[in-house]
Amino acid sequence: MHRVLGLCLFLVLIAPMAAARAGTDNSAPPGFDPETWQRAEKLAREGVDNLLRSFDALRDAVPRYGMPYIAPDGSIVIPRQAIPPSGPAGEKPLHT
Repeated sequence: MHRVLGLCLFLVLIAPMAAARAGTDNSAPPGFDPETWQRAEKLAREGVDNLLRSFDALRDAVPRYGMPYIAPDGSIVIPRQAIPPSGPAGEKPLHT
C-alpha cells in the first residue's frame, strides 16, 4: 500500500513539470528521431493515464468500512459504508 501511495505522490509531483515542458519545443535528445521521441512521449502519457485510471478503479473496487462497534448482543460489527456513485450522470459505479 505504501508503494502505491509513494507512486501516486511521485506522479503528482512530476505532473506539473511534465505539463510545463509540454509547452516547450519537445526537442529530442541527440541520436533520437524527433518523430520517434514524440511517439514515445505520447505512449508514456497514455500509459500514465491508464495507470491512474486503474488506481481509480482499484480504489472504487475496494469496499469501505466504518468504525467497528460492539452490538448489544456482544457481537463485533464492522459496518460497510455506502459508496456514492461517481462519474458522469447516469453512469453506474463499477461495483454494486
